[in-house]
Amino acid sequence: MANLSIGVLEKRRNAKIEQLKDLGPVLQGSIATIKSTCGKANCKCARGEKHTSTVLSKKVDGKTKSLYIPNDMVAEAKEWVQEKKKLRKLQRSEKR
Repeated sequence: MANLSIGVLEKRRNAKIEQLKDLGPVLQGSIATIKSTCGKANCKCARGEKHTSTVLSKKVDGKTKSLYIPNDMVAEAKEWVQEKKKLRKLQRSEKR
């Protein structure tokens, strides 16, 4: 990299900046669907049909934390997690 001219380095930097501009909101973690029971005796989950919900999980200080995602935001949250993956890919390509 020491042999590259300032002009080449500036072009690379500007290309990276343009790629970053194309990214949307980012969200770090993994999205999972979980099934659970509520404990009410008359509920459908007591007969085996469990409730489903979607969570975002990530490690915080060595412990896994989960955050509930409302049904109307699941698709958007999945897009944001994908944007985080794109950002990581850009960061890794910069280190080479």
